[in-house]
Amino acid sequence: MKKILYAFAITTATFLASCSEDFDRTPIIPDIENTLTGTVEAGIAASGRTIEYTVTIPSAFDQDARIGVKSFIPDNIDVTDDNTDYSFVFLPAGQTSGTGTISLAESAGGTFGVNGNVGYGKLQIDGVAFGTIVTAADGSESFTFDPNDRTGMTSDVFNLTYYDSVQFDYGADVIDGRMTMLADWANPDINDLDMYVFNDDTGVTYEVSESANRYETDIMNNEWPDGNYIVQIGFWIATDNEIPWRLFFVHPNQITIDSFSGTFSSDDITTGFANVVTFEKTTDPGEDGIVGTDDDGEVSYVFRQL
Repeated sequence: MKKILYAFAITTATFLASCSEDFDRTPIIPDIENTLTGTVEAGIAASGRTIEYTVTIPSAFDQDARIGVKSFIPDNIDVTDDNTDYSFVFLPAGQTSGTGTISLAESAGGTFGVNGNVGYGKLQIDGVAFGTIVTAADGSESFTFDPNDRTGMTSDVFNLTYYDSVQFDYGADVIDGRMTMLADWANPDINDLDMYVFNDDTGVTYEVSESANRYETDIMNNEWPDGNYIVQIGFWIATDNEIPWRLFFVHPNQITIDSFSGTFSSDDITTGFANVVTFEKTTDPGEDGIVGTDDDGEVSYVFRQL
């Protein structure tokens, strides 16, 4: 399914601007001699977010490849913007998997609840091109297509579970380079929960979220000490005997999301508090090797459910 009949270079920026028109979807070349089947997978999805996906091809090739991926919502579901978006990822010769990012459509409203809406969004491989990845001196990449390429690629549809929210709308400038947390649970109209984050070594509480809303949400400040922390849920009002819950942690890159879920038991509720997730915070000290100076690098997190 090629629109390109001769080799030429196309920059990443140019392709992203025109992918909805020039993507490898229209069969201008008379026939494709070989159709491959790959796989595409992704994690947490939410309305309007950019997510990371992983593509895998069935075997390694001696040429570089450009794999196209589309995200879409079925036409019978109303959304507030285009139902379909496109992205691609370069795979160097010999490599069988790679990651890319893609934008998701905004849902048209309504609520999905703590368990989300399974299959509201979809991902699918939408084509392949073989050729040569060209890296410029500034690090930008372009792709020279093989004019003899007659290979197509598709995949099964990967179902995305859409959640109502994974992060409060703080604004990009506020959360850039910082980790955010959001707690959700069932029946928030009759169950009012709170969220706390304390250092597991010292017992000092560093974050508190005690709203009367459906979500409890917070930002982990980068200046807090490195170390191990506990996320604790408190029960201010708990009418149900059991309460399903879910926690979302958006990493400082604002793309990667960790999610954990479970059900609070009547014993948890009677106790008044439940420790649900632990995480380790680590700061890159930078060239000076000292954490807490202007030379500090990125902050990273590793999460584990308790």
